[in-house]
Amino acid sequence: MMPIMSDRVDEIFCQVEELAPDAREAFLDEACADDSELRREVLSLLVAYTETGDDFLERPLIEAPATWTSPEGRHLGPFRLVREIGRGGMSRVFLAARDDQDLYQEVAVKILKWGIDTAEVVRRFHQERRILARLEHPFIARFLDSGNTEDDLPYVVMELVEGEPIDRYCEIHSLSVAQRLELFRKVCSAVEFAHRSLIVHRDLKPSNVLVTADGTPKLLDFGIAKLLEDGVGSNVLLTQANLTATGTHPMTMAYASPEQIRGEVITTASDVYSLGVILYQLLTGVRPYGESNPSTPELLRAICEEEATKPSTAAVRVGHDRARQRRLSGDLDSIVLKSLEKDPGRRYGSVEQLADDVQRHLDGQTVMARDATLFYRAGRYLRRHRLEVVSLVVIFLLVLGFSTHTVILRNRAIESREQVQAVTKVMGSVFEAWNPEDRLQLNRELLDGQVKAILDNETLEPELRATLIEALGSAYIGLGHYAEAGLLFEECLALRRQMPNVLPQELVGSLLDLADVRRRFERYQEAVTLVEEALSILRRSQAATADIAKTLANLAKLAKAQGDLLGAEKLYSEALRMKIRVLGEEHEDVATGKHNLAATLRALGRIEEAEGLHRESLALRTELFGERSLEVASSLNSLALCLRDLNKLAEAEDHARRVLEIRREIYGDRHSAVSTALNNLATVLQRRGALEESAALLQQALVIRRQVLGEKHSSVARVLRNQATLLLAMGQPSQAEATVSQALQIFLQGSARKESRWRVADAESVLGECLLALGRRDEAATLLEGSYRILDEVLGEGAPQTREALQRLKVLRQNSLG
Repeated sequence: MMPIMSDRVDEIFCQVEELAPDAREAFLDEACADDSELRREVLSLLVAYTETGDDFLERPLIEAPATWTSPEGRHLGPFRLVREIGRGGMSRVFLAARDDQDLYQEVAVKILKWGIDTAEVVRRFHQERRILARLEHPFIARFLDSGNTEDDLPYVVMELVEGEPIDRYCEIHSLSVAQRLELFRKVCSAVEFAHRSLIVHRDLKPSNVLVTADGTPKLLDFGIAKLLEDGVGSNVLLTQANLTATGTHPMTMAYASPEQIRGEVITTASDVYSLGVILYQLLTGVRPYGESNPSTPELLRAICEEEATKPSTAAVRVGHDRARQRRLSGDLDSIVLKSLEKDPGRRYGSVEQLADDVQRHLDGQTVMARDATLFYRAGRYLRRHRLEVVSLVVIFLLVLGFSTHTVILRNRAIESREQVQAVTKVMGSVFEAWNPEDRLQLNRELLDGQVKAILDNETLEPELRATLIEALGSAYIGLGHYAEAGLLFEECLALRRQMPNVLPQELVGSLLDLADVRRRFERYQEAVTLVEEALSILRRSQAATADIAKTLANLAKLAKAQGDLLGAEKLYSEALRMKIRVLGEEHEDVATGKHNLAATLRALGRIEEAEGLHRESLALRTELFGERSLEVASSLNSLALCLRDLNKLAEAEDHARRVLEIRREIYGDRHSAVSTALNNLATVLQRRGALEESAALLQQALVIRRQVLGEKHSSVARVLRNQATLLLAMGQPSQAEATVSQALQIFLQGSARKESRWRVADAESVLGECLLALGRRDEAATLLEGSYRILDEVLGEGAPQTREALQRLKVLRQNSLG
């Protein structure tokens, strides 16, 4: 038996064994420093247990008994060792099987290594057995049995966990950020249970958390865990008997807390720190202090002295997309960095608090890791009132630009950092003075005044003038004032066309902004010309594939608006393939691409395909933007229409009501997007038989559309068409005829367009039903037969409008037979 090793020598021995051969010498130099006696003890121990060479820690000079050179087939109680499946600093792990007649069970058997069974190591192994025996938790590997071999080596029998380390599992299965957080919370619950059982793990790292095929995490390896003194509080000190008098405990350096490395008192706060490192790695793919050798002096110094880079910043550095950066910035940055505080007292008070903060973030609530300032609370409110707040900030930015501070923004000699600081200061004062509990009331007159001030101010640099005009145009879009936005976008485009050094992206942005307004007013050919010019500029400038894909999607939207559904499907599909190839599956642009393609498939009558894509888009948008965002409302709106067409009316109504609630919360009561939500909910309620409520909602939608878009806009006609079908359902064919005739006149104004052609046919089909109900069969027959042929030709037999027209035609023929 070898001499008893001190805790310090034992610690260094365990660490050296895990290092690559070329890193061991440097680590010993650092670990032993000027302590020549300590270094001699370590070297003496290495000589006693190893031969020289790269594998000197794997070939003992004192040979183990033949039975332990290849122990497969040996029995330990009822368990037969099958094969070695792992090894660590002190032990080897074997797959074993209980093969009694009535019971077959595979387990993991952990046996102390031959040759290092010193009193201290044996004591530690026995302590691990005692710790495991008291831990019964669904996310902790279960203790089954223990004993000693015939050679007096202690062993422990554990549940066999077949899985991947948690970091590798997340990557293999491409888990979303939300899914990673949910998995991490399960790990936290296991560690918190250990703490309540008066145990601190001290060696939390991804390889000690295996995730099974069904997604269940299992916490392993309590080999260097320690028992706590008592259960009072969450940061209970270790007993003095379990603390070393000189130096640190065994650990994995890359995941160890600063106090572990410095050899200070260890509390549950050390496990909080290690969990913070794991969370950092799950969210970014890297550790907070780099991927260098885990025992280099530089790493130890960084852990103890340097602040970790924000996860959102690290995500960008390693190549994650901007959506991931935005997802991590803010709450998740704060949660992780609070876990990684150098001072244990500044970390979370318990693992439970850390897990609760993660859950609060998932629920969209304020988190403990961030100060509950007015600015922060306003930021949380911004998620639900984004457009209004952006508009307010634009207004105050303009006030700044035309106040005594104007010179700051105009002076070409000033540093950009000072500009940012000046604007940030004003924005901060705005938020501090704003009560986020009150609904924001935007002052249209102030906005109009600032537009006039910009247009009249001839001292502004063209670049700044164009940028401010563009921002104001976006504010008008947010408020639903499209005509005013169009005038500003025209001015912005004209300015940028005259700039000799304009950036291609800026010019493209102006072209697409103006094209969007032209589309809203159904000036489709003008919009197509603008988008095609933008696409040409991008291709000439060899722009990023993602930018080209976005522009193709704009062309697809215009094709769809003009009734060219097959052309739109082709363009949307091409754009989506490009986005997935360059951005990956979890990017917001991919979610938008799936949404747009699904809407086109629904229009083509491929409802089941559309439903699946809409659900994929909804799930991704919910993860990226939160449950009460405009993006999620858009996905819910389109999914509700699919479900309506599939006659899944209860779910369709739930989604449609959520859309209306979210849009009213964000836009107020007078916005075209709100009118769309009212219209769509009304059509679902009509199918469900709630005719009175449906009628009230359609009237509200009609009023809003006439106010925002004018009496002759096709979207007004679409509401009138729906009112007519409702009046028919309510037994009022005369009123229905008058109403759909108004819609038909509006559609006929654009009859040269392909989109208007099928809209005209659809309205004529509804009119034919009205005439049939009024007993004017011959007139009805002409309309019903002609409209069906056009709808079948333009939209195809699967489209909802075509199916409805066919049903009306069948009623006509049945009446004829009767």
